[in-house]
Amino acid sequence: MKYLLKTLLGGKKREVTNDNLTSTFLASCYEETKKIGYQFGKSVSNKGAIVCLEGDLGSGKTTFVKGIATAVGINETLITSPTFNYLNIFDRLVHFDLYRLKSYHEFLSMGFDEYFDDQLIVCIEWPHVIKAILPKQLYWIKLNHNLCGRSIIINKLA
Repeated sequence: MKYLLKTLLGGKKREVTNDNLTSTFLASCYEETKKIGYQFGKSVSNKGAIVCLEGDLGSGKTTFVKGIATAVGINETLITSPTFNYLNIFDRLVHFDLYRLKSYHEFLSMGFDEYFDDQLIVCIEWPHVIKAILPKQLYWIKLNHNLCGRSIIINKLA
């Protein structure tokens, strides 16, 4: 994944580590989180991707999705956390928030697995509840608060 996110933010390189499968970034603000999401979105915009976003409440998951959306031509103001209706659909982007979901059986019973399509970018906040049924190829992104703002760890799983 070395090629994935060679991004410069605020004139300083904010990439902390990078190997073929994992990249770690520091974002000091909302805009930097969105820019990293944008760069990631550009890297997957010509193909489909399952993007799992893990992090505490307020860690920047939806902000990261706003960056992805902008990269594929969707107005970021349309992106809100779909907590109360589970998902929002925008052209090639599907945005799930599974915070209230109890089990992957609920996910399957609502037919949501039909969105695991190689032409769509599927962003899933709170993905742990469906981990057992996720496709093997995906990106797992962990957002954490830290002293500098937040760290963003992107793992490509195959």
